[in-house]
Amino acid sequence: MPELESLPPRAKLAQSVRLFWSKIVSIGIRHVQIEDVEALHRIFPSNRTMLGTMRLPYQALDYTKKRLAPEDGVIKLVALMADEIAGFCELITYSDAHRHCHVGEFNMIATNEKWRGRGAGAALMDAMIDLSDNWLQLRRLNLIVWTPNIAAIALYKKIRLHHRRHDARLHFRRRYVCRYP
Repeated sequence: MPELESLPPRAKLAQSVRLFWSKIVSIGIRHVQIEDVEALHRIFPSNRTMLGTMRLPYQALDYTKKRLAPEDGVIKLVALMADEIAGFCELITYSDAHRHCHVGEFNMIATNEKWRGRGAGAALMDAMIDLSDNWLQLRRLNLIVWTPNIAAIALYKKIRLHHRRHDARLHFRRRYVCRYP
């Protein structure tokens, strides 16, 4: 692993969190597999995950299977802790859009309730940022986070993601919710 001093600032914290938790439980990162469908189907409809998405609750297992199917320009990773799926992260790229091919978008980052706060989300973000910077030549990463999602906002602040704008009333969940700036 590289020394913390040699890493860019946004990766330093993610690396620190990963190093801390790796002493307790190692975190593995790999591409999603169809065998992961049941474990991810338990994560996606959880209350905490649903608060951070625009998806509807009570999705069928077939919906999760379709979501995990390979797609051009979409990278789907899982974090493993103690041989269990601890989290999921999806990055959408636009390689066919000539004026947008330098941009990636985090479509979803979700963690298992059991492993939340133990570095799975940071490890997934670290892996995606590494892919973006060192393999995909992406210059900008976008993500949307809703204002009630305090844990996600804290994670993104820790890894020094910069906010660009605040969209009022973009999402409805019993009331209109703003996107975090």
